[in-house]
Amino acid sequence: MNMKLLKTYLPHCVAGVFIATAVVTLFSNWADSLFGGKELVKATKDVFVYLLLFLTVIYRPTIIKQLWSEWFNKLAIGVALLNVILALLAANDIDARAAGLLFNTRYLAWFLLIQAVLFVSSTAAEKVFKPVFVSVAVFMVGLGVLQATLLPKNFLSFFGYELAGGRGYQALDANPEIIRVMATARGPNELGAFVMVVLVLFAVKYFHTRKLTKYEGVFLSLALVALYFTYSRSATIGLVIGLSVVALRYAKNKRVVVWSLLAAAALGVLLLVATFRVPALQTAIFHTEFDDILEDGSDIERIRAQRRAFSTIADNPLGQGPGTAGTASFYQDKGSQITENYYLQLAIEIGVMGVLLFVALLVFVGKELYRNSNSPLGVAAFATLMSFAFIGLFLHMWTDDLSSYTWWGLAALGLQKK
Repeated sequence: MNMKLLKTYLPHCVAGVFIATAVVTLFSNWADSLFGGKELVKATKDVFVYLLLFLTVIYRPTIIKQLWSEWFNKLAIGVALLNVILALLAANDIDARAAGLLFNTRYLAWFLLIQAVLFVSSTAAEKVFKPVFVSVAVFMVGLGVLQATLLPKNFLSFFGYELAGGRGYQALDANPEIIRVMATARGPNELGAFVMVVLVLFAVKYFHTRKLTKYEGVFLSLALVALYFTYSRSATIGLVIGLSVVALRYAKNKRVVVWSLLAAAALGVLLLVATFRVPALQTAIFHTEFDDILEDGSDIERIRAQRRAFSTIADNPLGQGPGTAGTASFYQDKGSQITENYYLQLAIEIGVMGVLLFVALLVFVGKELYRNSNSPLGVAAFATLMSFAFIGLFLHMWTDDLSSYTWWGLAALGLQKK
């Protein structure tokens, strides 16, 4: 392949995959309602990621040496290989194994692919990636706001969506009439996580340039509205964590920032206390009322799920193979095991050593991002890593393609040394 063609078309192909990631849930549901094949449609873009990575290193073999020179890439490849080995040895259903292997390795392949694209031509890649990301962000935020205000609640039903209760939307636990917006993401928490990254990027841009145009101000307001109507507690807390890291990075007087964060924490405690008296706050924060929390609330179910996960890990510390926990386990005939915690999911699938390897990967990537804090993208990636590391304690966040592709792509860009 002509190197000029590789430099020209590779960034556009990668950008196309990211666009597909933003809308694949919508189109896969629509396709399934017409002629089936939902899972095949969803997996196509991921298979394309593996193919692009393979073709890139074949036509530019020096990229292998460049990738292997970084410890975090060695760890990423190690995590991927461990998943492959355990998938071959596992005894669970083949569909679950395939799904688990895909979910556990696709964002690692994406991380390596973005680095490879930057090695081929960083200038061309940056020219393509920025407008594409902005366009996707505007689309997701705009649709989320429309879902919260103008569109009918069951708008997504026209595209084959059918969630709990036969509805085309997800509602709060305590009130099925309150819609949680999701745009074309897999769910409200996933949209919330994406919007969180967008907002942290805005914060970094403002601190770095000290400028905010009126159009950016309007979009920022709409993004906050979209985040609010996701009712995603994890994304909201993640945003607070991310913004706190950004503030500490750019603040001239870090003591003021620390005291402000302590004041915000105290305000949060007061807000929690107020929930005992204000039913509306109970619903917004806990997604149910106190009378129901100990019976069937989502929080108590999360605790039960994590207890079951710890028991499973104690019985099988070496792992049971990809697809035995998390969303991929829905493809098992014997039933699913949702851990409500990504680290516990990995521990069940690839063992205690496997999850430690994954945590080491995050640590090494985080360390390099911190060292590259002169780069605005490096700061944003490091700040949102802290957010996602926390969110992973309560959700299978890295399993979601939009969230994982967004962050691992941002991390690859933030690791780039100018």
